[in-house]
Amino acid sequence: MGLSATARELATEALFLYGTSLALILEGDSDRLVLSAFAETQGLTFLVANSKSTALEASRIVAKDDALASKSAHIAVLVDRDDDRTSGWDGQVLRTEGRDLDAELAALPGVLEKVIRSVHRVSEKSRLLELANSALKHAHLRRAVRETSFDLGLGLNVDRLDVKASRLAVSDLTAAADALGVTMGREKFLSHLEAAFSRPPSISQCCGHDLHLIVSWGARSFGRDQVQSNFMVAIDSAQFFSTPTGRALSDWATKNGAPIDTFIEHAA
Repeated sequence: MGLSATARELATEALFLYGTSLALILEGDSDRLVLSAFAETQGLTFLVANSKSTALEASRIVAKDDALASKSAHIAVLVDRDDDRTSGWDGQVLRTEGRDLDAELAALPGVLEKVIRSVHRVSEKSRLLELANSALKHAHLRRAVRETSFDLGLGLNVDRLDVKASRLAVSDLTAAADALGVTMGREKFLSHLEAAFSRPPSISQCCGHDLHLIVSWGARSFGRDQVQSNFMVAIDSAQFFSTPTGRALSDWATKNGAPIDTFIEHAA
């Protein structure tokens, strides 16, 4: 399927696989990279939509056609929860339990510390914990900004909180507003941001790509993409399928005749 595949083309290709393979429509190529690290393509075909809206539209095309829907049990659509308040299955659509798939994996016990250790060559436990706590705090700030931007309909570019923000006090929300260029409605923005930021930090509720970027800060030979690869290497199939999203995919595959043991690439 080409990079410019339409929702109709995705739905058609997914239905064409009926009887030969399960079809999992993904919103982006980064999801394909993650899943390919843990599941063989035999018995499970990944179709990349390159946008959440296209992936969801493909599921709607299948669902609203009775003739197609009767043959669609082998099709699932995996999308990031993002700012949605609900996760799990909704028809053929599975929304991640974490904000996105990368964040859900990063939240597995010890994974963030393991990646920081390999990226920054840190062996001292106190320094490792310091870097891990700092990464979580910065990712939490960006999560709060994303939530505030979504709720207030601002469309802010969170990437303006770039490496320069790493030199600011992460709790300085006024400095964050300055970096984001917020002028109009500033008091309302800061009030909403403070409420969002005051909640306890949670890795799974942060944006995975934010975590990748933040962990790469100060690492000479690691960019965001390389850090993402390190997160994938840091876990194995057993850990992946222990996550809520991994278990949901496993249950779906088993229910539709392709038990997870038939396409696990490497076991724990």
